[in-house]
Amino acid sequence: MVKKVAKRTPPTKTSIATTKGFTLIEILVVIGLMALVTGVFIPAFSDAFRTKGESVARRLALILGQARDRAMLTDKLIRLKVDFDKQTISLDEAPSQYLVQKEPDRSPSEREKEEAAKKDADTFHPVADLMPQPMQMPDGLKIIEVKSPRYKKPITEGTAFVYFFNNGNTDGASIFFETEQKVHQAIFLHPITGLSRLEPVGPEDKLP
Repeated sequence: MVKKVAKRTPPTKTSIATTKGFTLIEILVVIGLMALVTGVFIPAFSDAFRTKGESVARRLALILGQARDRAMLTDKLIRLKVDFDKQTISLDEAPSQYLVQKEPDRSPSEREKEEAAKKDADTFHPVADLMPQPMQMPDGLKIIEVKSPRYKKPITEGTAFVYFFNNGNTDGASIFFETEQKVHQAIFLHPITGLSRLEPVGPEDKLP
């Protein structure tokens, strides 16, 4: 009686390819998850621990960049308005041909103020798509000073303006913030590149 010998079936190429392919997919999934964690969760934790003042200042720095881009793309004069009394920041725009007036040597009369306000209202209009409502400073954070080559001295009250022109230039202003813990931060806006940076500052960097 002849014994039948069972033939061993060698593993097929398909099974090997499937195993290798599965390993590759696993690696890609892991890499994707790592990228997701790095790109989403880490900034989320960073935002959660970031101080309120820094968060607002960073948002304003982003708005400054958007204002410069809009001035160039739409051929408009964009104006950042800082209202110290209301503690708000807003964006207006006007035709690029509008001539920005220099700071007068003397204080304007009431009539001159009224005429200037009327001309301003007729010329400048809110940039609703970038800032639908004025940006209100939260409790515990104040804008305390604006420095600009346009002004002879730093502005600490009333209203201050920072302009963005259609050629990409800006006023090159510095905007100072103070928290209720007396922590000072400032946004420095470059006059040519329009780039802004947020930095902590000491009391000696602002008006005494």
